[in-house]
Amino acid sequence: MPIIRSFDHNITVRDSITGDRISIPAKTATDAHKTLGHYKAPADGRQKQQLHAMTHRAKQLSLLLSTSPIGRSGSMLAYQSMYASAVDYALPQSFFSKAQLDKAQGQSMGSILAKCGYARTTATSLVYAPTEYGGAGFVSWYALQGVGQVQLFLKHWRTTSMISKVLRIDLAWSQWQAGIGSSILHNVQTSLPWLECRWLRSLRDFL
Repeated sequence: MPIIRSFDHNITVRDSITGDRISIPAKTATDAHKTLGHYKAPADGRQKQQLHAMTHRAKQLSLLLSTSPIGRSGSMLAYQSMYASAVDYALPQSFFSKAQLDKAQGQSMGSILAKCGYARTTATSLVYAPTEYGGAGFVSWYALQGVGQVQLFLKHWRTTSMISKVLRIDLAWSQWQAGIGSSILHNVQTSLPWLECRWLRSLRDFL
């Protein structure tokens, strides 16, 4: 498996006006840093910082929503436009397990359910079921992550960008490593616990 090595030396650049040397401290590959709103650590597969940031943001929004004077319909609209969109941005690029996301989401959903007129003890199967089938119409973080991953995969698979080329290389490597004749994204029933790819494995689990 390829290993990301950390660069231990600081990089210096020269100021074009003053001529001074400006030091840019190095970051290790396991140190999460925020890039375009997403905490990423290439060599760390746990994504602790990103999960903590999403959970904290969700708690803030649920508290703001539960203490606001708006009614049930307004609360549901706020959930869809603020709460869901706040976590939906980074989830497609992540690879959290269902257990991780269910635990994180459960810390803020109770107050939202109560504000929208549902009992906090409502069965999960009803909370996340579509309204067409008698459910509450809420969306689980795991579904947001999985659907976003599928859309992200199709977006880059059908283009010819640098990301698309890396995606094809990653899928080809993962297919070779899987050791099966069928596509790993078509045959999702066969368990492949030895796959090293994290994002593609998460997408495959969702499929």
